[in-house]
Amino acid sequence: MKNQNILLLLLCAMGVSLVTACKKSFLDATPPNQVSSSSVNTLEGLQDILNNCFEQMVDAGGHYYQWFDLVNEDVRSDNSFDGKTDNNSNEAVTQCDNFTDNATTSDPRGWTELYGMIGTCNLLIDVASNPSSDPKLTDSAKNQMVASAKFLRAFHYFNLVKAYGGVVMTLHTYSADTAVRIARSSVADCYKQIVADLTDAISVLPDTYPNVVNQHTRATKPAAQALLAKVYAQEND
Repeated sequence: MKNQNILLLLLCAMGVSLVTACKKSFLDATPPNQVSSSSVNTLEGLQDILNNCFEQMVDAGGHYYQWFDLVNEDVRSDNSFDGKTDNNSNEAVTQCDNFTDNATTSDPRGWTELYGMIGTCNLLIDVASNPSSDPKLTDSAKNQMVASAKFLRAFHYFNLVKAYGGVVMTLHTYSADTAVRIARSSVADCYKQIVADLTDAISVLPDTYPNVVNQHTRATKPAAQALLAKVYAQEND
């Protein structure tokens, strides 16, 4: 009995030690996938975010710019047709072609993907607004990447406004709870922000980039100027 009591006390002591150790070394450990803004506010970190901004346009889950942009604009305008036959029917595309789609029947992925791409642009802009300890991150490099993000953000919002009218303008990274409480902006205010982003981008972006592979799809001043011209042509002012 005495030996059993000693064993029980030892097990209890070990349990207390394990709980204490867990509190200090396991439960309080920093999650390995948690990234602080300071850790990405470097030349390499901002370049990675900007690369993601462009990559999302090619593969954002549902391929908005390869598919939904075609349906929402070209099919509606009769530049393209829905391809409906007796044996090949896509009801969602047909509804877009006939302007009979609505909030219940239309595919929501265009909306969600555009806001996902806008969120990545906002992340870069917010991170870059903080001081950086990276000596390689010059003001010129930072400003150019922010200008690229603003160009892309304006492009995405322009597509949202053309499709939905006034939308929620998220210009920073928010928690999900905060984001859903932001009021919808008027069409005029949306265009005002789009013009402001493009004007900022035009003042910073270069006319061209060095002829290297990883610079072939970057935002340029002429591209921003061309988009701004389209915005002015679309706007009802």
